[in-house]
Amino acid sequence: MLEECRYRSAGELAEAEGITRSFVNRLLRLTLLAPDIQEAIIDGRQPKGMQLEELTGLMPSVWDEQKQRILAK
Repeated sequence: MLEECRYRSAGELAEAEGITRSFVNRLLRLTLLAPDIQEAIIDGRQPKGMQLEELTGLMPSVWDEQKQRILAK
Protein backbone atom coordinates (compact mmCIF):
# COMPACT_ATOMS: atom_id res chain seq x y z
CA MET A 1 0.00 0.00 0.00
CA LEU A 2 2.93 2.30 0.65
CA GLU A 3 4.60 1.34 -2.64
CA GLU A 4 1.33 1.95 -4.47
CA CYS A 5 1.15 5.42 -2.84
CA ARG A 6 -2.21 4.61 -1.30
CA TYR A 7 -0.76 5.94 1.95
CA ARG A 8 2.02 8.47 2.40
CA SER A 9 3.47 7.13 5.63
CA ALA A 10 3.53 4.20 8.01
CA GLY A 11 1.49 6.27 10.43
CA GLU A 12 -1.21 6.94 7.86
CA LEU A 13 -1.31 3.25 6.91
CA ALA A 14 -1.51 2.21 10.56
CA GLU A 15 -4.39 4.57 11.26
CA ALA A 16 -6.33 3.42 8.19
CA GLU A 17 -5.82 -0.26 9.02
CA GLY A 18 -6.52 0.11 12.76
CA ILE A 19 -3.07 -1.02 13.89
CA THR A 20 -0.22 0.74 15.61
CA ARG A 21 2.52 2.59 13.75
CA SER A 22 5.01 0.52 15.72
CA PHE A 23 3.56 -2.71 14.31
CA VAL A 24 3.66 -1.37 10.73
CA ASN A 25 7.29 -0.35 11.21
CA ARG A 26 8.13 -3.81 12.59
CA LEU A 27 6.52 -5.45 9.55
CA LEU A 28 8.42 -3.15 7.21
CA ARG A 29 11.66 -4.54 8.65
CA LEU A 30 10.80 -7.86 7.01
CA THR A 31 11.61 -6.26 3.66
CA LEU A 32 15.23 -5.95 4.84
CA LEU A 33 15.67 -9.69 5.35
CA ALA A 34 18.06 -11.54 3.07
CA PRO A 35 16.35 -12.88 -0.06
CA ASP A 36 17.27 -16.46 0.97
CA ILE A 37 15.38 -16.01 4.23
CA GLN A 38 12.36 -14.50 2.50
CA GLU A 39 12.29 -17.36 -0.02
CA ALA A 40 12.58 -19.98 2.74
CA ILE A 41 9.60 -18.45 4.54
CA ILE A 42 7.51 -18.19 1.37
CA ASP A 43 8.34 -21.79 0.46
CA GLY A 44 7.58 -23.01 4.00
CA ARG A 45 11.20 -24.03 4.62
CA GLN A 46 11.77 -21.74 7.61
CA PRO A 47 13.14 -23.26 10.81
CA LYS A 48 10.50 -24.82 13.05
CA GLY A 49 9.44 -22.50 15.81
CA MET A 50 10.36 -19.32 13.93
CA GLN A 51 8.45 -16.41 15.41
CA LEU A 52 7.53 -13.01 13.98
CA GLU A 53 9.08 -11.34 17.04
CA GLU A 54 12.43 -12.88 16.13
CA LEU A 55 12.29 -11.53 12.59
CA THR A 56 11.09 -8.05 13.47
CA GLY A 57 13.44 -7.49 16.39
CA LEU A 58 17.03 -6.36 16.19
CA MET A 59 18.53 -8.03 13.17
CA PRO A 60 21.98 -7.65 11.63
CA SER A 61 21.95 -5.66 8.40
CA VAL A 62 24.47 -7.99 6.77
CA TRP A 63 22.62 -10.78 4.99
CA ASP A 64 25.22 -13.47 5.77
CA GLU A 65 24.87 -12.68 9.49
CA GLN A 66 21.08 -12.88 9.20
CA LYS A 67 21.33 -16.30 7.54
CA GLN A 68 23.67 -17.57 10.25
CA ARG A 69 21.30 -16.37 12.95
CA ILE A 70 18.06 -17.60 11.38
CA LEU A 71 18.64 -20.42 8.91
CA ALA A 72 21.40 -22.18 10.85
CA LYS A 73 18.92 -23.31 13.52
